[in-house]
Amino acid sequence: MGLPYTSGCDTASRNPGHSPATRVSEARAAGASEGMGAVFEGVRDLHVKLGHLYLEYAIKSQEETDRAVFVKKALDAFSSAKELGAGGQACIGMSKALIMGMRLGPHDPLESKWMVDRAICEAEEAVAADPGNEQGHWALAEALMTKALKCPDAEPVSLIHRAALSAEVARKLKHG
Repeated sequence: MGLPYTSGCDTASRNPGHSPATRVSEARAAGASEGMGAVFEGVRDLHVKLGHLYLEYAIKSQEETDRAVFVKKALDAFSSAKELGAGGQACIGMSKALIMGMRLGPHDPLESKWMVDRAICEAEEAVAADPGNEQGHWALAEALMTKALKCPDAEPVSLIHRAALSAEVARKLKHG
């Protein structure tokens, strides 16, 4: 079963006026108080936590269709978090969810390549946002290795070398 993916929430895709980023912008333009900033940060963090929770459910689920649903929900949650200004943690989650979605079911080669390339971009964005975050480097290593193993037209030696470097950075960050 393929994993349908749209950028952002389904509601936001159909009606941009309903996206979290649009609502935040409108509230700020309307003169929302400083206290509202904390509320928006809380909502953003909640989306990140929700995305990670959906990923856990996807991992623990026995049914492939349930996994696909939870991965899709995770992608939507991380996308909303990014729209609200979340940085590295949302990118890491997005990368993991894309890799998990790619592994779920049969995709045409172009779709698989797009998913893994997007996962690499998300992981690279996480590393750029916080170079000291071990999880970002692990996510990048996983995405690069997945591309090396799953995409026949990729340059596996180069990808494996980059993945090893990223894993080494993550290991050094963990152990000091």
